[in-house]
Amino acid sequence: MKWGAWALVALVACSQPADQRPPEVLDDSAFVQVLTEIQLLEATSKKHLRRDDDASAVYRGQYLAIFEAHGITEATFRASHAWWFDHPELLLPIYDGVVEQLNAWERDWGQIEAQSPPPVRSRTNE
Repeated sequence: MKWGAWALVALVACSQPADQRPPEVLDDSAFVQVLTEIQLLEATSKKHLRRDDDASAVYRGQYLAIFEAHGITEATFRASHAWWFDHPELLLPIYDGVVEQLNAWERDWGQIEAQSPPPVRSRTNE
């Protein structure tokens, strides 16, 4: 019984604080960037699929492309997702960051569209 109590004390003393991320988990900034792209993918994925496409393969390939673009693996994303969602008290700034990034992209795309030349109209017989 005595050893069990000491083992418990040692375990508690050596454990990481709730808000300290393990090194294999993406930091808040990187997690926001990946989640933002995933949110955009999920919002638009069905619009890009053709009937003869294997939806799950296309979708999985797009996820893997996001991970590759950020230099992470699917395992890193899954570990990060699990850790962040196990700490809901830390998620509000993550979601705020995702919304801010999506809003910034929307503003940027709106400015680009406003600056692009009008479409060329074909001329009918003059």
